[in-house]
Amino acid sequence: MKPEREAYRLLVMNCHLDEGSKLVDGLTSAGLPVEPTYVVSLEHYEKSLMNDEWDMIIGLNSDEPTVSLTQALGFKASASAYQSIPFIIISPEASTHSRIKWMKLGATDVVESHVDELLALVVSRDLVAARVTPDVKNQEADAAASINNRLEAVLAKESEKEKLTLLHVDLHRWASITASFDTEQKNYLKNNIEKEMQAHLEKEAELFIQEDSVQVLAPLGESEAPLRNLTQVFDKLFIDVGEKSIQVAVSVGALALKHATKNHEQTLKQVIQLANAANEKGINKYELFCPSANLEKQATEGDAHALVQHALDNQSFRLMFQPVASLRGDEEEHYDVLLRIIDPEGKEVPAGQFMGPIDKTPLAEKIDKWVILQSVKRLLQHKDKGEHSHLFLHISAASIQDKKFLPWLFLVIKKTGIKPQSLVFQLAEENAARFSDAASNIIAGMEKVGCRTSLCHFGSTMNPMKIAKDFATDYVKLGGEMTTDLAENPDKEKPVRETIEALQELGRKTIVPQIESPNVMTRVWRTGSDYVQGYFLQKPKSDMDYDFSSD
Repeated sequence: MKPEREAYRLLVMNCHLDEGSKLVDGLTSAGLPVEPTYVVSLEHYEKSLMNDEWDMIIGLNSDEPTVSLTQALGFKASASAYQSIPFIIISPEASTHSRIKWMKLGATDVVESHVDELLALVVSRDLVAARVTPDVKNQEADAAASINNRLEAVLAKESEKEKLTLLHVDLHRWASITASFDTEQKNYLKNNIEKEMQAHLEKEAELFIQEDSVQVLAPLGESEAPLRNLTQVFDKLFIDVGEKSIQVAVSVGALALKHATKNHEQTLKQVIQLANAANEKGINKYELFCPSANLEKQATEGDAHALVQHALDNQSFRLMFQPVASLRGDEEEHYDVLLRIIDPEGKEVPAGQFMGPIDKTPLAEKIDKWVILQSVKRLLQHKDKGEHSHLFLHISAASIQDKKFLPWLFLVIKKTGIKPQSLVFQLAEENAARFSDAASNIIAGMEKVGCRTSLCHFGSTMNPMKIAKDFATDYVKLGGEMTTDLAENPDKEKPVRETIEALQELGRKTIVPQIESPNVMTRVWRTGSDYVQGYFLQKPKSDMDYDFSSD
C-alpha cells in the first residue's frame, strides 16, 4: 500500500477554532489532506511566512480581524519568495466588486462564506496547481502542443476535415479527486480512463491526454450514438486506486471538423464551450455541435450574420411596403420596399439593425436577390388586380460590386415579364462614392434595360452634390438626418430647399423621407420636394393598399 500523500500546509488567519475545524473537515471530506496553522497576529503571520514553507494562505474577511487582510496581502507581495503561494479570501459577500477589490490587492480568489463546495473546488485547484512539478508542467505543455499541432494539420487538409470529429472530454473535479494521489496513482487513473475510452471509440481514434481533460480526434461524423455510448461508459466506470474506488464524471463536447474554421485555437475554444454546455445538462452528458441550432442561438443573441443566415434558411424574411407620395400631381404610384426579419424569438427586426454589418458580404447579395424576386412576384400580383405601381428596391455594396448581378437581373426581367420601368434601384450615396466605377456600371446597365435608379441617404458624404452630378440617377432621396434637422429647427428649411432646388436643376426628382408629423409635412411642402415618405402618410404595411388619390 502506498503511503498517504503529504498533507498540504495551510496558514489560516481570522478564524475561530470552530470555524477552523469546519474548514479542515470540509477540505478533508473533499479529499484534501490539510495541516492548518492559525496565526494570531500580523507579526506571527510574517514570521511564519519567513521561517516555513506553505502551500496556501486562507484569510477570513471578518468584522473584527486579528490580522488585517490588506496588510497580510501587502507583506506577501513584498518578497518574490512568497509570490507563488495562493492567497484565498473567504468573505461574507463575494460580489464582482468585492472580488476585483481583493484580487487587485493580490488575492488569488475570493469565495463567499458557507459555499463549502465552491471553497473546496477553489482550494483544490490552487493547491494542486501550486504543487505541479516542472516535469509535470513540461508534460502538460507537450500534450497541449501535440493536440495543437495535429489539429492545425487536420484543419489545413479538407479531406481530413470532412471525416474527423473533435471531442473535448472534461474530467469533473479532477484536481479534487486526485489531490491526495501521488504521480504514479494519478497516471494509473488516467491510463485506465484512456483504455476505457479507446475501447469504446473507433480504432482510428487519437487521444490526447491533458491534466484534467482528454481531446479526441476520431471519424465519428455527426452521429450521436458514439457520444451517447461514451458518456454511458462513465456512468458505470469505477477504478480502484489504492484503497479508494474512483468514479470520474465527464462532460463531452463534439464538433464535426467540416463545420470548423481553419483556426485551430478557435476550434479548440469552440469544442470546450460545447463541453461546458454539456456540463449544464448534468454529469456524463454530451453536446454535439448543430449548425442550425448554433445559428439560431447566434441570431437570438443579435449576431447580424447569423440572424440573416437563419432567416435565409428558415424563410423568416418579411416584405413591407411604404408609399412614396407625389407632391407634384404625378399619377404614378410608388412604394419603398422595406425588409424585416422575424428573429428566433418571434420579434421583428428592421433592416437598419442588420444590413450595416453585412452590406459588403455575399449574404447581402443573397438578401438583395430574395427581395427582388419576392417584390417582382408581389408587383405582378398587384398588377393582376388592375393596379400599376413602381417599387424602390435597395441594393447593397456587395451587389454593386458583383459583375454577375446585372446579367442575373436582366434574366429575371425577361423571364417574369415585369416592366423594367416599374423597378427603381436605390444605391446608398456612400456606396456610390466608395465603389464609383462599379456603381457607374450598374446605373448605366439599369438605364440600358429600362430600370430606373436612385441615390439614397443623400448627404452622408463630404461632397454630396458632386456625387449627384457624377451619377445620373432618376431620383435622389435625402438622408433622414435632414428631415430630423428640419423637424427640430425651422431655420433648416432654407438649406434643405436649396439642396432640393440644386438637385432638380440636375434633373433629379427628389424624395424627402421620414415625414412623421403635420408640421414637418408643411415645411417639406415649402421646400418644393417632388415626393415624400413617412409614417405621417402611412406606416410600412404588408400590402400595397395606400390610396394615392387622397394626396
